[in-house]
Amino acid sequence: MNQETLCTVLYVTWTHEGPMIIKIVNTNPGFNIGAQIGTILPLTSSAGKIFLAFADEIITHSWRERESRKRLPDQLQNLDQEIRLIQRREIAFTKEPIISSISSISIPVFNYGKKLLGAVVIVGFNEQIPTSEEDETSKYIKEMGKEISKIFGYEKSDDT
Repeated sequence: MNQETLCTVLYVTWTHEGPMIIKIVNTNPGFNIGAQIGTILPLTSSAGKIFLAFADEIITHSWRERESRKRLPDQLQNLDQEIRLIQRREIAFTKEPIISSISSISIPVFNYGKKLLGAVVIVGFNEQIPTSEEDETSKYIKEMGKEISKIFGYEKSDDT
């Protein structure tokens, strides 16, 4: 994915503190997007949205409450609407959630029982990151997400 998109690729998994970056792949070693292993991502990051959409609410509750205090009520209402779309589309987009000019797109990684294992995040400059599901890069990323989840036994059917 890194070479196809020319962006940094992160793998994010759940911890008791929230979604944490545990792997960074960057073919441009001189270019740092500001991500570090161990960073806990916010509610409005594309990875945060994946965890809100697919992780068990019991697990994410305290992180969501803590992060929600940092947001305005209308931001939270918009986020809830966006989460419903993410649940259907299985892809999340975010523009400048942490650093200005840097945006991201995330896909879930599921196991055989459709339990969320983590999220793959593509991070780059705003002009590198698609903003819609119809973009060719988005289609590629979604397809790669299906392939990764398939390794863990997940196969999307018309019912799921």
